[in-house]
Amino acid sequence: GEPLLRLLMVLATSYAPVPLDEISDLGFDPSMLQGLLPKLPALFLVIHPSSSSGWQLQLAHQYLRLHLQEHYSHRYSQTCQRLAARAAHQLMDRPMWSNAENETLEAGSHRLDCLYRWLLDSQNMELTESVVTSQPLRQFRNRVCGFLEQRGRFHHKLAILQGLKSCLEVVLQFHDSTELRDELAWAYNRS
Repeated sequence: GEPLLRLLMVLATSYAPVPLDEISDLGFDPSMLQGLLPKLPALFLVIHPSSSSGWQLQLAHQYLRLHLQEHYSHRYSQTCQRLAARAAHQLMDRPMWSNAENETLEAGSHRLDCLYRWLLDSQNMELTESVVTSQPLRQFRNRVCGFLEQRGRFHHKLAILQGLKSCLEVVLQFHDSTELRDELAWAYNRS
């Protein structure tokens, strides 16, 4: 039914396990998940809690993700748009990140990586432009990249910068701006 398709679409947007808390925050009823998972065990991979994370869920097969992205492309891009708008709102509308702790920066690094991928897959130019031109988000991204660099997590930093570069290149095709070209040059220099 509809809840199952919505859940599959959300999981198709993620290339990593999604915490059940986050799935619940997206409006999925935990009791619905508890009833659904045993009925369709071949679709889902349930990751049991560890000392660093709680229950997580992901699609069991890469081919299922590709099938959903290909055969439900409009629905997939709408899901990406909703998730990108939600993530952008969470990142841009919080108090200044100047006192962000390591946990916040760690969570922010994952959220930025997802945000840029969702923006590209959503194909929503207005939302993409609002994200790449947001000064508070730029400052937070710079703090996250510095945090990742200090921790020696260069690949994760590069993934975020690659997402930023791709979003900037798309926006620059339709809206030429010196500020955005400078931001793109900065991203290329940092990676």
